[in-house]
Amino acid sequence: MQTYFKADERVHLAQLAVDEVQVPADARQEGLKAIFHDRARAYRENMRKLLRSDGVPAPHDQSQRWMLYGLRNSSLVIAQDGASISCRLCTKCCDALSARNASGQPSPCLSSDARARGLWIAPEPRAIEVLSWAERNVLRLGRTYQCIKRVYQSAAPWASGNVAATPQYTTRNVVSFPQDADTAIAKLCLLPEDLAKVLFVQFVGSNKQVVLNDPALQVDVEHLRAGFIWFLGHNW
Repeated sequence: MQTYFKADERVHLAQLAVDEVQVPADARQEGLKAIFHDRARAYRENMRKLLRSDGVPAPHDQSQRWMLYGLRNSSLVIAQDGASISCRLCTKCCDALSARNASGQPSPCLSSDARARGLWIAPEPRAIEVLSWAERNVLRLGRTYQCIKRVYQSAAPWASGNVAATPQYTTRNVVSFPQDADTAIAKLCLLPEDLAKVLFVQFVGSNKQVVLNDPALQVDVEHLRAGFIWFLGHNW
């Protein structure tokens, strides 16, 4: 909460912003300032509740929570006495948790891809959770994808024919959600109530039974409409 979401810092900054506002000392203005500060505190409390609800009790300490993937996966099992957790691990997590220091002593650490490394996201709202794979891909039409790369140009002149010396770069996908309706409409060019009139989802292939029988390929206009409204962040 503090490292990645700056929870306490946000509450503190909200308090400073309220204190710095010069307004007439009447009851209405004082109430507005209190509401502004309360929103920041509510954000912190809601974030704490979501983190705890999406975590699992740490072994031997039920007051602490661990952020693990696959909480709904049958491979994750918590012992009845709460002393241990059993789950499947990917290669990166396994290597990080089984790491040893120079003297051979166990020195476990978090994988760079761990949820606790800032990759945790809040549980999906119902409007998004119910979407099928095909419906999610339709909604992605309204998102702006950006590819961020970091390239070390200084190595480029010496990279000819040497794979190890080629410029290294890291790539991450950033999904930018437009916060106003006009931006999203400009991307999708339609309003939520017009989805059923202009939206068509077409699958290419000779086996029609695959589309009929696979739940991941089903498209429900009402699901899309609800997801679209949530995505816009406005009440239409």
